[in-house]
Amino acid sequence: MHVMINDRHGFVRESASFLLILEKIWKARGLNSEQVWAEIGERIRLAEELRAKGIRPRKGGQYRSTKLP
Repeated sequence: MHVMINDRHGFVRESASFLLILEKIWKARGLNSEQVWAEIGERIRLAEELRAKGIRPRKGGQYRSTKLP
């Protein structure tokens, strides 16, 4: 809802709460949260690398990856 009404502060706060809940779920399922954060970091790194090279990910385009955010 915060994103719909452009409440940036509320959106940040709710996003942080959502991430905490996700971390609890990961822990309950035996997942190491560091692995998830590393995967997110890698996706961001790859997206930045592609943008720096001028490669724009597009559906049906020349470059596709499941690593793109």
